[in-house]
Formats: sequence, C-alpha cells, structure tokens
Amino acid sequence: MNRVSPLAFFVNVAQASARGLRFEKVPEPKVCEFCGKELPPKGFVQDGTVVRWFIPGCDCEGARADRENRERERLQALLKAEREACRRAKTNDTIEASGVKKRFQRRTFANFDVDRKGQLAAYSEAKSYALTFGDALEEGNGLYFYGDNGTGKTHLAAAIALELLAKGVCVVFRAFDDLLRDIKSTFGDERSEKEVFKAYTEADLLVIDDLGKGRCTEWSTAMLFSIVNARYEDCKPIIVTANYSFDELVDELTPKGCSDGDALGVVSRLKGCCKAVPMFGEDMRIRRPDYGFEGREDFPKIFRRGQNTDELFSDEINEV
Repeated sequence: MNRVSPLAFFVNVAQASARGLRFEKVPEPKVCEFCGKELPPKGFVQDGTVVRWFIPGCDCEGARADRENRERERLQALLKAEREACRRAKTNDTIEASGVKKRFQRRTFANFDVDRKGQLAAYSEAKSYALTFGDALEEGNGLYFYGDNGTGKTHLAAAIALELLAKGVCVVFRAFDDLLRDIKSTFGDERSEKEVFKAYTEADLLVIDDLGKGRCTEWSTAMLFSIVNARYEDCKPIIVTANYSFDELVDELTPKGCSDGDALGVVSRLKGCCKAVPMFGEDMRIRRPDYGFEGREDFPKIFRRGQNTDELFSDEINEV
C-alpha cells in the first residue's frame, strides 16, 4: 500500500499558519463558474515549506464535465498532431519515391516569381491545371512548357507535382536524362523493361523534365514512343518541359542516321494531348544567384510585392 511521505502533503492557508510552515504570497480565492462555490487556495508542502499554491477544481457536476471536455480536446489535439506528423512523413516519402529531386521539392506556386515578364500567363496555366486535375485525369490532357533556360519551366512542373502528391495523386517525375538511363538499363532484360514501362505508363501523372536533352538511340526513342503512346491511348496526362518547340523536338529525339518515325510519333501524340505553354525570357539562374533558395525567410523579395500568388485563384476555377 502506497503511503504519502509526512514531508510532502497539502494544506490550506489556515493549516499552513497553524503549523508554522514557511510560505510566500497566497493567491486570492476563486469562485466556481458553474456553481458559484468559493474555491480557496491549497498549498503543496515539502520539507516544511509551501512550495506551490494552487486553486483546486470544484467537484460540482458542471466543473467535472468541463474538465472531461478539456481533457478530451487535449487528447484529440495530440492525436491530430500525431496524424499530421505521420502524414508529413508519408508525403515526404511519396515525394522522394516520385522522383522529384531535392532542389525542386521547394518549387511551389507560392514562391514562383510572377513579376517576370510574360510568366504570369504560364503560372495561370499551371495553377489552373493543378486545381482542375480531376478533369485532366478524366480527359488525358497535359501541358508542354517550352522556351529558354531558367524561365521557370521545371519550377511550375514541380509545383504541380508537389500539389498533386499532397492530395494523394500518383506522380512520376523524371528528367529525360534519367528516363533514358532507366530505359537503357533494361536493355536485354525483358522483366526489368516491363517494370519500367509499367511505372511510366500507370502513374496518374507523368512529368518529363528537359525532354530532348540527352543522347537518344533508336531503341530508347522507340521505348519513349511506347510510353507516350500508351499514356495517350489510355488518356493518362503528361507534363513536359523542354527548350524546344514541338517541331524542333523531332530533330532532338531523332538518333543520328536513323529514321524520324518514332520521334514524329512522340511529338504528334504530345501535340494531341498537351497544351503548349511558351516561357521565354532571361535566365534566372544567372541573373539571380539566390534562385532556388525560396525556403529561406530572408528572401521575401521573390514574392510579388508581398502578395500571396495563391490568392489570384480560388476553387471557383473548377466551375469554369
């Protein structure tokens, strides 16, 4: 049986004075907000000193119910915090698995610089696409961001991917170089080839960054055609970033000395399912060395004069 040490116990003010205990200023009594009963302070005694005064809770029905409600709310808040921590961890794992690389994991709509000349239109297309992705998924519509280096093409593609990943959409994000490497690594291995093909064709959204950069072979271009064609036929969206217009892309995808048949097939299908979004202008990587560090609090200048660009849009766009 547990026993309370005689050196540690509770007293009221009268008892503390009668025992000659040492104590400092005593708080004023309070009144129960539920029954109106006066609640005098009590002190916790340790080694002959009142080390802490407190106002005990009332034992009336209203006070007990209030304590139960507050405890329930505290536990619910803890549970919510735990679930949110789990959700963030799962989202981070999902982002890693999707192929969005570390630098682009900070590319969001909120930190896209819409003040750059001509970029607001591209931002509008990307944000609208993310908000109405359900329609794109149903109809198989995608986007084709093309233009100069450093104009934010990958930024917008990553912003779309991150927003959709947070909603549980299955996204595969690959630089064209990495996609070629994945394809080439399966050469001669039928099982691996099927696995790569399945990963690229079954995702809800495939993002190909820097299409046309990288050395194509006749076989890899044929595989690229198979992937694009499979998604085109299944109405599965594709987002592409490139430095080339559709017509210029044919030359970049055609291996030297080979037929341009598969390259033409790829471009034809992209034309059929992707809206072209031009992005021309100066290279922000050269003009502004801090580009890419948007997560830092000391770079608020990249925002549109302090305006939250998300406010340019609302869920009403889904009704358009």
